[in-house]
Amino acid sequence: MRKIAISDIHGCAAELDRLLEKTKAVAGEIIFLGDYVDTGPNSLDVAERVGEWCSQGATALLGNHDDLFLRWLEGKEIIYFYGKTGGIATINSFLDRIEFERVEYTQLLHDENKENDIRKRSKIIFSIRFPSCNPARYLNRNQILFLSMRESIRRKGWKKQLGQSFSIFGTNLFMNTMAKRR
Repeated sequence: MRKIAISDIHGCAAELDRLLEKTKAVAGEIIFLGDYVDTGPNSLDVAERVGEWCSQGATALLGNHDDLFLRWLEGKEIIYFYGKTGGIATINSFLDRIEFERVEYTQLLHDENKENDIRKRSKIIFSIRFPSCNPARYLNRNQILFLSMRESIRRKGWKKQLGQSFSIFGTNLFMNTMAKRR
């Protein structure tokens, strides 16, 4: 059976949908390598889709952006750093879902009470939506191997793997290009 590894979705739900459709993927073939959130407009939608695929047999690992989001959600990461790495897009995707006013990075940077209120609201949505397919529930952050497309390309033998039994799709630009191809 072929395996399709997908990484760096970063909130791009439409591109993920197109990619899965174009590859005619089935759940048992899919390995999500992380970075579902941040930067793109639909982080919550991506997390939901990954959760749905996991409930059908796909595998999901956490990426560094997912870890940052979870740390922010737990109050272990400050908005100063998380907001700079695309976290505001993730926060706003949660706020959009509950029809709550979107925020700017500077608003949260200067208003800890607002940040904590939004964190609470986001935490409720996250725990309701992902009780069984949340990768964080199954994986110990200290045991996660963070993979990057750049590193896999540098290793010898990567060309032999692509297109045969193991395909890697990563980065928003690459995903978008692959999804648009006929």
